[in-house]
Amino acid sequence: MIIATAGHVDHGKTTLVRALTGTDPTRHAEARERGMTIDLGFATIPARTAGEPAIALVDVPGHERFLRNMICGIAGVDAALLVIAADEGPMPQTLEHLRVLDLLGIDRGVVALTRIDRCDAAQRTQVRTAISALAHIPLIANAPIVEVCALDGRGVDVLRDRLESLSRSTPSRRLDQRFRLAVDRSFSLAGIGLVVTGTVFSGELATGDPVHALHAAEAARVRGIQIQHRRSDTARAGERCALNLGSTSLNPETISRGEWLVSSGDSPVSKRLHVRLRAIEGIDLRSFQRSRQNLRLHLGSCEVGARMSLIAQQPEPVTGLSTAHLSPPTALVQLLLDRPMGAASGDRFILRDPAAQRTLGGGIVIDSSPVQRLPAGITRAQWLQELERPDLIEALCGAASLSPQGIDLDMFCNNRNIDRALVWARARNTDLVMIRAAARMQVFSKTAWSWMTGEVSARLAQWHATQPESAGMPARRLMQPFLKSLALRLAEPIVERLIEDGVLAHSPIGPRLPDHQPRFAATDEQGWLRIETELKSGGLRTPSALDIARRLKLPRHHVVEFLIRATRLGRVIQVSDSRFFLPDALQGCEQLARDLACATQGALTAAQLRDVTGLGRNLCIELLEYFDRQGLSRREGDIHRWVGFNPGSESKALIHHPETGD
Repeated sequence: MIIATAGHVDHGKTTLVRALTGTDPTRHAEARERGMTIDLGFATIPARTAGEPAIALVDVPGHERFLRNMICGIAGVDAALLVIAADEGPMPQTLEHLRVLDLLGIDRGVVALTRIDRCDAAQRTQVRTAISALAHIPLIANAPIVEVCALDGRGVDVLRDRLESLSRSTPSRRLDQRFRLAVDRSFSLAGIGLVVTGTVFSGELATGDPVHALHAAEAARVRGIQIQHRRSDTARAGERCALNLGSTSLNPETISRGEWLVSSGDSPVSKRLHVRLRAIEGIDLRSFQRSRQNLRLHLGSCEVGARMSLIAQQPEPVTGLSTAHLSPPTALVQLLLDRPMGAASGDRFILRDPAAQRTLGGGIVIDSSPVQRLPAGITRAQWLQELERPDLIEALCGAASLSPQGIDLDMFCNNRNIDRALVWARARNTDLVMIRAAARMQVFSKTAWSWMTGEVSARLAQWHATQPESAGMPARRLMQPFLKSLALRLAEPIVERLIEDGVLAHSPIGPRLPDHQPRFAATDEQGWLRIETELKSGGLRTPSALDIARRLKLPRHHVVEFLIRATRLGRVIQVSDSRFFLPDALQGCEQLARDLACATQGALTAAQLRDVTGLGRNLCIELLEYFDRQGLSRREGDIHRWVGFNPGSESKALIHHPETGD
């Protein structure tokens, strides 16, 4: 468990951390000289009994000039230790820290009333009353108040007990997400190399695993892990850790505060975020949108400039969302960043003014890599309200229901920082239809899939009505109207799925409706019988289109056009511009070529094929070139080498169709 201190400058946060842990968290000599924290400090409350986790304390600055460091320190913590001096009570930075904690959704903690040695009971009662007046803030409402004196130890043991009780009652972090660590320090040690420290936001990592810095090209390897200054084999969500990395491209200059270490190279990096923003009371978001001011966004350990534009003002969050603590007013907002940064759905952030003097609001990331165009008729607010559902499958189903062309499952998983296999396993019992295309997956709702099925069937029925001779329609031509929104890679996998479902059927040309039977018109059947007779007369020595035209005393172009129509019906196979084979004849030629390859260790020439088949040399050249195009053989100079040469293999003729190029 990670607990951050919070409170006004000089209220005794660092002294209290030293009393609780026995460790001075102050790392900078300047801070010790000035007597105040200027950057993050770290210490550990060790577990009293075996089996209980230690508590990591992050000591953050209290001075207003170092609020950005304070925000970095509380990113990803589980609870807060709010420190208020009994002789002064809540001060401006106390309230500012409480505001930041509230915006980040940190509503668990303990209030330490320090310096009780400097005041009497009446003063302490007065300060308790002032603290109670802040009970509208969830952290104050939920936190017990413990009176302590760090100098003489009064109340320190009670405070430690309260923190340990808080640790035991804190729910465990999710481990099913990918590993992400927000880097807050990096340095090199002699004999050890690069060391990176930070808070593990999600997932789990083990020694030897590869990790990626979001803005680095190469992966690094985890040489060693330390948790609370002790060696460990793993680092998990909710822990602070130090990682010793082995890398030739990373150093303290290339991976510093604000960077992320992640386990997946697919983790998104984006210059646009869509978020739900809660503004501080009295802040007019529209004024910042009109002025196009470059605000300061704090997310994780990163700070970056951002310009804001409203998507929808004050929409109500969906019931049961993790954003429920963000009571109205809220708004859906787009943040356009100065530079790309890593984020994931559910990340909390703080937004401050351009001079970083005033906190404007905070909220939760919904979409870390937004698509530019949404389906017609769908507003961005509708889309985001589905994506921000806390339940993974409900969000996936909701988003898919809005898109007739489905959604990219990999983009959805990257946004949620979760592996696709896990989502796939959880979605198996839903009505979602998943189409695999190469290494990616497209997800359709049942309604969207039914719509696409109907549209594809109607388009194919129209094709059959206008092209009765065609055995089918080329897959890419069939899916062309949908490819404006779908990637080309999805055309054939979608058709294959429709064939599996019995909606479509295979044909040599492409998919067809199951009840479609390609046919010539009655008058053309007579013409086909004459041409078929000529093709059969030569056996394997198939006559050319010119030979057939001469014998039947028909124009050559008329015969070629008729044979191309017969190709669409699957009755002949076009081998060259003027040579068409009956399927059985072509399969016989292929078998002879395969047998010859067995005798020649896979190497064929036109002369060898001519001698074996008795066919003319030109015809043998046309056949070998056809086999090359179909991938059965590969030309190497004058030799055609049979691919996958296997003397015992059976022949399977491949059919080429000029319409599809398949």
